[in-house]
Amino acid sequence: MPLPLEDFCEDIIAKAQRGLGIGHKGLIEKTGITPNILKDLQAGLFKPEYTEDLRKIALALELNPDCLLAAAKKAWHPSIKAPLELMTFTSPFGGGMTVNAYVVCHLQTKDAVLFDTGTRPTPIIEAIRHRSLNLKAIFLTHAHPDHVESLRHLRRQLEDVPVFIHANEAIRGAEVFAEGFRFSAGSFGVRGLETPGHSPGGTTYAIRGLKVPMAIVGDALFAGSMGGTNTENFEPAKEAIRTQILTLEPHTLLCPGHGPLSTVALEQMHNPFFG
Repeated sequence: MPLPLEDFCEDIIAKAQRGLGIGHKGLIEKTGITPNILKDLQAGLFKPEYTEDLRKIALALELNPDCLLAAAKKAWHPSIKAPLELMTFTSPFGGGMTVNAYVVCHLQTKDAVLFDTGTRPTPIIEAIRHRSLNLKAIFLTHAHPDHVESLRHLRRQLEDVPVFIHANEAIRGAEVFAEGFRFSAGSFGVRGLETPGHSPGGTTYAIRGLKVPMAIVGDALFAGSMGGTNTENFEPAKEAIRTQILTLEPHTLLCPGHGPLSTVALEQMHNPFFG
């Protein structure tokens, strides 16, 4: 069963408002829509008669109107079959949330890398052992609790496997790196791309040398949305996504920390922040 989208229209509006520093009153003044219609749209209660109002909101919040309308209608969901080189582990976190961790492997050599940890380490360990994978490293996209909760347990079970994280988010038990980081996982390579904004050291990991190019994007980008930021970091976060992620090959598989897989091409077409 495919994972649901992390963000819907109301979430996208809220993130854009917060990022641009535009409150409810300011959005009403910019668009001329009524408070009741804005309240409905912010609650995810879209009606066909709200179409033009939603387009006004999109323009005021620097979003693509057609993409935002599709989000309001729930008319788009990426339909992607994961390659055999990628295993997704989705675990619960908090009230109704889930978080993704990923194992990427070379099918012939069994060389593998784990990205983030999620909250349930046992399925990850069992899959690595069942497939006799040679785990080369653990990479953390950022240090938020849902992405690192299982790290201690995994380090105990997977002895001598190095752990890496960006220097701006140094945590116990992990080696730090800075801009330009590259790692050889034997049969394939991993390159760190700086995508801060949602967090100070947010990192996207671009993977080359497998049948399908991939990028583990953490919480920088979601299918049809982006990670939440404050006003100060909003534009830098968008710029990092544009220059570091959306310039990758169009067919690059994007693996976010929450929600379903996407691709660079799909985000260029369907993401209201970038479409």
